[in-house]
Amino acid sequence: TARAGVARVSTQVRDAAPRRAGQALMAVMRLDERLVNAVEPPVDAALDPTVPPWASTIQEHWADIRKEFDQLTDAGIRLPETNDLVGVDQHAQGRWTTYVMGWYGRWAEQNCERCPTTAALLHSIPGLQVAGFTVLGPQTRIPKHQGPTKSYRWQLGIRIPGRVGDCGLRIGDDPVLWREGEILAFDDRTPHEAWNDSDEERVVLFIQVPWPISGWRGVVHRSIQAAFGRASKRIIEQAERLDGELNPPA
Repeated sequence: TARAGVARVSTQVRDAAPRRAGQALMAVMRLDERLVNAVEPPVDAALDPTVPPWASTIQEHWADIRKEFDQLTDAGIRLPETNDLVGVDQHAQGRWTTYVMGWYGRWAEQNCERCPTTAALLHSIPGLQVAGFTVLGPQTRIPKHQGPTKSYRWQLGIRIPGRVGDCGLRIGDDPVLWREGEILAFDDRTPHEAWNDSDEERVVLFIQVPWPISGWRGVVHRSIQAAFGRASKRIIEQAERLDGELNPPA
């Protein structure tokens, strides 16, 4: 009927709008990448993790951060699967979970309350985009991939089990082996892969901030990144919903 035809067209228009918006956002993100690369050509290797002024402070408190994560484990807190958190299959070979604390100006309040020292440190980082703990289960690998944004990704080893080399990260062609209390950094758009060949969980604290460029390019870059954060705000909502399901009040 005519009414059914109108309904189908309305549904198609409604479904097409988010898709077009997503395509437009990805086009803008690619523009952002070209903008930054024009000033800072991409490096197919790890970056200097000591550059940010806040890096040394976070590293100095690694034992405190480790203590708070250990308390999560001791309390039986369950972390959501990364696939469930982001809503997209990340193709990890094994178990990969993520404990998000901050996401583009939004905070997972319950997660932060469980780790107050870590949360305070994260709140002190200017321009922080994303932060939390990422956990690779035993015998787990994350295949080579790229992040969606041209961002500076910083990580701190919290629990690094097994022998040296059992846990690592390959950034481009540059292999980096994890050690507890040590830091590394890379461009999230550089292809990278991670592995945990031990029989215990590997835990790192991850922090993401905008690429450190100044001038008008920096203003445009941060504006585009903020737009991506607004478009993906459901991540922090999903983190809180999953936490409520996995860790209901006693």
